[in-house]
Amino acid sequence: YAQRGNLPTLETVIAGVLEMFPIFGQLKLMRQWAGIVDVVPDSSPIIGESPLPNLFLNCGWGTGGFKAIPAGGTLLANLLASGKHNDISRPFDLDRFASGRLIDEAAGSGIAH
Repeated sequence: YAQRGNLPTLETVIAGVLEMFPIFGQLKLMRQWAGIVDVVPDSSPIIGESPLPNLFLNCGWGTGGFKAIPAGGTLLANLLASGKHNDISRPFDLDRFASGRLIDEAAGSGIAH
């Protein structure tokens, strides 16, 4: 992946925006910004303990993290305080990749790329 924006990527993103909001075609682009988005293969976050002792993860939120992280923080705090997952956080544990229990929610994650 590239850490800098480039014209083909910008054109792809703008095409998606214009498909949803054709009126934006009248706007003039003044500048662009690019950043790294942490996305995992099943487009769902990871909440839980890592293979390293006492290292816990709350990552992989992709472009939805800024909206969902208050709930993610609450789930992680509950896990840290109780030492176990609750019914909501359990599916987001890291071991889902080793066991094949992936979360098929790519459309629900809001990730457009």
